[in-house]
Amino acid sequence: MRVITGKYRGRSLETLPDTSVRPTQDSIKEAVFNLLQTRVSDARVLDLFAGSGALGIEALSRGASEAVFCDNSREAGAVLLKNLEKLGETNFRFLNKDFKEALKALRGEKFSIIFLDPPYDKEFYDKALALIADYDLLEDDGVVVCETRAAHPRLSSHIIENLREESENTLAVYDSRQYGTTQIQLVKKCSVCLIPGSFSPFTKGHLQIVEEALESYDVADVIVFTNPEKSSPFKVEARLDIIKDSLGKLAPRVNVGYDKGFVSDYCKKNAITHIVKGIRNSADELYENAQSLYNKEYGNATTEYVYAKKPEISSSAFWQTVKIGGDYKGLIAKNALITVRKHLKNINNLKGE
Repeated sequence: MRVITGKYRGRSLETLPDTSVRPTQDSIKEAVFNLLQTRVSDARVLDLFAGSGALGIEALSRGASEAVFCDNSREAGAVLLKNLEKLGETNFRFLNKDFKEALKALRGEKFSIIFLDPPYDKEFYDKALALIADYDLLEDDGVVVCETRAAHPRLSSHIIENLREESENTLAVYDSRQYGTTQIQLVKKCSVCLIPGSFSPFTKGHLQIVEEALESYDVADVIVFTNPEKSSPFKVEARLDIIKDSLGKLAPRVNVGYDKGFVSDYCKKNAITHIVKGIRNSADELYENAQSLYNKEYGNATTEYVYAKKPEISSSAFWQTVKIGGDYKGLIAKNALITVRKHLKNINNLKGE
């Protein structure tokens, strides 16, 4: 393994002989630093689960002002310190601690870049992100770089209690990239809005709401809620599938999920202060105004409206079209048409049993 570029370009680094330790491949490392670009110069870097220190050393080579390396393995620490000594690097600290103890010890400090690359088979990602949020360790414009398996689900968002009343009060994934069997999820302090609905199914009208919401917010939580006034042939799992496939390039900035409770409770639990809803006609507006008053009183969340460009597009219109055997392609995002057909077929098969 070598340093890719910077003042230590081409210098070789020792790695751990333990095959259970997974050093970041040079190709992945280069991709990560291409994403970070100008963030690295003069940055304070935290390399959690550092191993041999390849990521933190690459940052130092590219102009980071200081790196703090953390690893609870003595063997890893020995290799890491040997690499730094060989390079003659002095702008670093090494904490030979468990990641929870290390993060606690760093309370009061701020980092521009935090590398989070734990063993894939350990559930350390969300625990580490929760502590980073609790201790508010990330600079306002900083980023946490998380390396996961390609199939790893989107990492959970975490409220930064110190910033609960601020707009950017949540550590959340704002971008993700896949490189072969590896996924890089980028996390930062984000402004988050909630887009609630029954989404049965998610239409082009709903997609317009998401597109316009993301012009104002870093991340949108698109959450399926159960509406007792609306029954749906699509089960929740089908609705979630259709939403995910509809999002296209917006997907990295959208958290898709399901909640059994009230919208107001979701907002309180997740410190979300802004809800974005769609309006198609005056009847919608009357209904949503009543809901917005409730969510403001009980969830401390303000509702903003996106007015439909094509009010004729709706979930009801979809089911009316399906009922008469019509063409619903104009109502559903192109990326999701195959998924919609699959779930409609499942419904028809159940009816035939």
